[in-house]
This record gives sequence, structure tokens and C-alpha cells, in this order.
Amino acid sequence: MNWFDKLFKKTEKGDHKRLTHLIFILGVGILLFFISNKLFPPQSTQNSSTIQRSTTPNVEQDSAEETFDMKLEKRLIQSLGKIEGVGKVDVMITLEAGKEIIINKDTPLTESVTLEDDGEGGTRNSTDRNVDEKTIMKNIGNGITEPIVVMEKEPIIKGIIIISEGGHDPYIKSQLINAAEVLLGVPSYKVQVFKMK
Repeated sequence: MNWFDKLFKKTEKGDHKRLTHLIFILGVGILLFFISNKLFPPQSTQNSSTIQRSTTPNVEQDSAEETFDMKLEKRLIQSLGKIEGVGKVDVMITLEAGKEIIINKDTPLTESVTLEDDGEGGTRNSTDRNVDEKTIMKNIGNGITEPIVVMEKEPIIKGIIIISEGGHDPYIKSQLINAAEVLLGVPSYKVQVFKMK
């Protein structure tokens, strides 16, 4: 006898006790489900606006986190892709080092020169130099200070690889190298062009 037959089997009194218990338990479960929905409404409708608001800044953060070389690569791909005969193009740029930020510093120099005579008629000069370097800060509000930036130097480009559908053609190859030289100010020996497979 399977479980379905046992469920509908009558007891000695002639009633369906197991079936009654099952229906009672299902009824209580459904009742609890509706009560919990009334007391604790589903948050999917409330979270949709929150999710939309939180994903928008992430897109901005991703673009803000885009590195210098990635920005250059995108701009170079857009420019090179417009040259006739190039076709699809992909670019990879490597850098020697990161961006260099030069901060304004106050470097007062104090120097004292001491002239000493020894007992035998000789003289000796003693120079003492003291440099006390301090970063000059500016107030940006609410008691927050930050250093004053004098100059920002972009990283030096180490090399460029251009992969193009038209990279096998010597004329297209020279056009791509010339364009990279002009756009990024790098010598031609730092630019290599290859045919895309």
C-alpha cells in the first residue's frame, strides 16, 4: 500500500483522520503566509528604486576607476578605426610608471657657517645646513585640508600594440604607426602593428 492509499484509508471510526490533519496543516501554512505578507510586505517593489539608484553611481565609479591607459586605448581605437582600410582594431598600451603628482612644499633652509682658529695658526670652516620640508596644505571646508598640487605628470608610454584587420598591408601599417606617433607623441619604435586573425 502506497502513501496515497494510506492517506485516504478510513480509520476504524470511519473518518479520514490523516487527510483531515493534512488539510489543517496546509490551511495553517497558507494563513501564516498571508499574515506574514501583510505584516512584512515583499521588498522587491521597494528595492527596485534603491537598486536603480545604487547601480547608477556604480557606472560612474567604473568610469572614474578607468585607468589612464584604458582611456588612451579607447580614444586610440575610436580614432584608428576611422582610417580607411584599417577595419576592426584593438589597441594595448603599456606604461612605465603611474601618474606623478608634484605637491607644493615649503623648504626653508637655515645655514650657519662657523670659522674656527686652531692654536697653530690654521683656520677651519664648519658649515651646518638644516632643511625643514613641510607640505603646504589648503582648507577645503569643514576642517578638511588637502595638499596643494603644483603639477600632475601623466605616465610615460612604454609601448603600443595595434592589432588591425588591415594590419598586413604595409601602407595601412605605416598609417597606423604615424597616427599613434602623432596622437600620443611616442617614437615609431615603440609602436608595433599586427594583423588581426
